[in-house]
Amino acid sequence: MPFKEKVNQIRNRRWHRISRILKSRYVRIFLASVIAIGLATVVLQSYPNMEKYSILFYAVSVFSALFFTIEYFLRVLSAPVEYPELPAWKARRKYIFSFMGVIDLIAILPFTAPYFFQAKVVRDMIELGRIFLIFKILRYTKSFAMIREALSTVKYELLTALSFAMMIMSFCATLMYYIERQAQPDVFTDIGEGFWWAIITFTTVGYGDIYPITPLGKLLAGCMALVGIATLTLPTAIISGAMMDRLRIQREQREQNQKTIE
Repeated sequence: MPFKEKVNQIRNRRWHRISRILKSRYVRIFLASVIAIGLATVVLQSYPNMEKYSILFYAVSVFSALFFTIEYFLRVLSAPVEYPELPAWKARRKYIFSFMGVIDLIAILPFTAPYFFQAKVVRDMIELGRIFLIFKILRYTKSFAMIREALSTVKYELLTALSFAMMIMSFCATLMYYIERQAQPDVFTDIGEGFWWAIITFTTVGYGDIYPITPLGKLLAGCMALVGIATLTLPTAIISGAMMDRLRIQREQREQNQKTIE
């Protein structure tokens, strides 16, 4: 066997071994526990009376940073196992720029970046990234995997519904601006304010901070509220249908597995 091919086999075995370790039940439970502790630390640090535990919180942060950083680099190394159809460097690039890859990177920045960036504004912005820890725990929940699979099957339908909603909001926001700008020049100062009104009206939230006062504006607002109620039911129905399909498929798979065992 050529030396290069032998080296590739050894390297591939190591990547598969790393991937199996990361996917093992005990490692997943451990990492999920570290994430939960990290999130609890973020919440507790916001309370002024918790300053006396600052040393403990710092120790937890260092501990979390160590394991999150190791996990990130191990996932980068084992990316070719997740994307076997791609060359190693392309597989790693795909993971780095994937949703979970970006989340994994943002999650370790609050612990590592302050050593490289001294500007307070930069540090504060990076510190804000600690809240992204909540997205890391999605990797370890089966429910999220089911939701992700369901959404992937109806992504085009959702995109169509959202495109229609954006079209309606854009039209109404622009029209409302031209209707109300003379009556309320201090409220509808630009089309951007019209977009804010359109969003809160379309979603039927209605904060009351911006609303039409002209008869034509009120008519448009009423029509848009009704259209918003009807339109927002489309994504809900699409997602519900996809979730029911996934639940049905999982139930059929369980029943098939039980029959095979029997």
